[in-house]
Amino acid sequence: MFIALYRWRLKPGCEKQFEKAWSAITLYYRDNFEWSGSRLHRGSDDLFYANAI
Repeated sequence: MFIALYRWRLKPGCEKQFEKAWSAITLYYRDNFEWSGSRLHRGSDDLFYANAI
């Protein structure tokens, strides 16, 4: 099994746009490839963290 971990610092005001794009990409990969999906989290440090399986 392969698990990818990601971390981002976003420009203020871009958070909602990023969340929508992340969701769209996740759905595309889940529907078109053998992929279990991903989870996106926002840390207390205002960074976004995600894991993909």
